[in-house]
Amino acid sequence: MSQEVLETFLGDVVDCGKVEIVVFSGGEPFLVRKKIGKPISFLCAKGLAVSVQTSAYWAESPAKAIRVLSSLPGISQLVVSVDEFHQEFVPFQNVANACTACAELGIDIRIHTLAYESERVETQLKERIPASVASKISVYRNQAIHLVGRGHNLRDHPNIVRQDVFPERVCFSCSVAFLLPDGTVTACGGDMQWNGKGCDFFELGVLGKNSFSEITSAAEKNYLVHAMRLWGPKRLAEIAIARGVAANLGSTYIRDDICDLCCDLFSNPEIVDVIKKELDKAGFRREIALARAFFLGELEML
Repeated sequence: MSQEVLETFLGDVVDCGKVEIVVFSGGEPFLVRKKIGKPISFLCAKGLAVSVQTSAYWAESPAKAIRVLSSLPGISQLVVSVDEFHQEFVPFQNVANACTACAELGIDIRIHTLAYESERVETQLKERIPASVASKISVYRNQAIHLVGRGHNLRDHPNIVRQDVFPERVCFSCSVAFLLPDGTVTACGGDMQWNGKGCDFFELGVLGKNSFSEITSAAEKNYLVHAMRLWGPKRLAEIAIARGVAANLGSTYIRDDICDLCCDLFSNPEIVDVIKKELDKAGFRREIALARAFFLGELEML
């Protein structure tokens, strides 16, 4: 997408008044540091928080970490991915350097790691950075290895635990609008987006063709998105079973990984047809509207 189209879109985002934070993810945003600098400065000037996700490959020393972060004024949060797969290429000391630099510059820092690695990561951080810095760092433990990208062939990894029950968690991604490199705006930022399984059902619009107000309007009316926000894919899997298409579902799923279940549901045409028909029913739509009001305090569908 062109810089002009992106800047127009971000202007719409600011004008709508509904967005509090914009996240630059990837891939690796710091590989295109010159391209994201102007949008970050623009968003900061308009009062929006800006978060950037990274591996911290660029933080080869404390001085360089400060220099790189200072070249992108406006970043309010840095999210660093830390696990055995990233550390194949990025020394852990880089992560420590990024943490120290953020503390000096007043940037909030958050570590994303895998559940089974959280203890190791926290121990290594304490060994490499001052206690005053470590105490300010939030460590978020992702539930599971995601089988996308370089993780596509890790289905037999020893730390992947499969269970014969549906993962039970709401989808937080469906409360976020994801802007993809081709300009598509979607409510799915999970595994389906990266392996091409069924992600079209979560598409909200296309940058350059739709304004942000049109995209937010589409999201507001999307019953699938709100069902996922309320119940996650487990509820949809239970509907598939009740409608007699259980044979099309897998026998096991990765523990706590709702993306694994979503990929299964939305890659099967028969199940997709069942879900679509259910979402068209007035009774189910009413249930979604009432649940939004009760659990989320959102009255727009009533």
